[in-house]
Amino acid sequence: MCTRSPVTLRKVRANRSKPGLRAQHLAARAAAAICTARVDGAANASTTLHFEPGAIRPGRYEIDVGTAGSALLRAPTFEFIRDAYLPLLARIGFRAELSLQRHGFYPRGGGLVRALIEPFRGGKTLQLVERGAVRTCTAGVLLSRLPAHIAERELGVLRLRLGLAESVCSIDMVDAPGAGNTVHVRVECAHATSVFCGLGMRGVPAETVAGRVADEVVRYLDSDVALDVRRARRNELMPRSAPSAALGTNPYSAHRVLR
Repeated sequence: MCTRSPVTLRKVRANRSKPGLRAQHLAARAAAAICTARVDGAANASTTLHFEPGAIRPGRYEIDVGTAGSALLRAPTFEFIRDAYLPLLARIGFRAELSLQRHGFYPRGGGLVRALIEPFRGGKTLQLVERGAVRTCTAGVLLSRLPAHIAERELGVLRLRLGLAESVCSIDMVDAPGAGNTVHVRVECAHATSVFCGLGMRGVPAETVAGRVADEVVRYLDSDVALDVRRARRNELMPRSAPSAALGTNPYSAHRVLR
């Protein structure tokens, strides 16, 4: 959309048991409305999508995908986008603000985020290879319509694995449309801030959810790279007209390479 460059995707989700696009993947329809694009293949189960953008039209747009999905794309949490991703974009001149109006959890959904995004007019080259000294490390758990002991068990794992004091750990009980649970660890360093998140799922013990987050944090702290893998993936979405950047990160997972 920003560069008006056409793109064609083939063999979309070809190796899945249900190949092709699903309702939550059809952001192309929303994008087409915003930039008067010509779109072919934006339909459920389609394995090919062609998108040819036109001029962007300012305005108010409301799109209901008809199912639960990630409002922020690629399933990062609001806290990750607000505290880790947007501050990084701000350093190259991209200005945006987010406010969380309502939490939402899969499969019920219902989350609401408001965004104020300014046009990108160019900025500075980003050099971010080392993160610098760790300044603070905090942990938080969100719960909606679930018993408090889940959060207590998750924070117990994080405190033990990461050596966190009780004073830097918090539990936030929220009233979302459906039940849900997220775990966040925020690591603020001299040159970068990273947010590690885990999503509670039915049948997965609280200790496992928190343990996976702790594993990510430990890997990050054992290295001296500036970006964790999750945030490095996000940087693929930086404006293509942005200046060049030098970024340090841990190796991508095999899953990411295959994608």
